[in-house]
Amino acid sequence: IKSFIKKKKSLKLKWRRVKNVKGYQIAVYNKKKYARKNKKRIYSKYTKKIKCIIKSRKIRNKKRLFARVRAYCLESRKRIFGKWSKIKRFRK
Repeated sequence: IKSFIKKKKSLKLKWRRVKNVKGYQIAVYNKKKYARKNKKRIYSKYTKKIKCIIKSRKIRNKKRLFARVRAYCLESRKRIFGKWSKIKRFRK
C-alpha cells in the first residue's frame, strides 16, 4: 500500500501496480492480530483499479484500522492469488 487518506466516513487507498494481473483484493481489519491470522475482516473488496475509496458504516467510528492488498489472476475461471502486502496501519 503506497498511500492512504482516512476521513470520518471513508478510507482512500492507493497501491503499486502489478503486471499481468486481472485485479486486486483489499481487506480491512480492526486489529493487527486479525490481519495476521486473516480472520474477522471488517471489509473486503475486489477491484481492478489501483485506487479504492471504501465507504462503510463499520469504518466510521474506528480510531485504528489495518489494511492489506493482494493481486490475483484468472486461470480457467479460478482466482489465483499472490502474496498479501505488508499490513498498513491507519489512524484517525
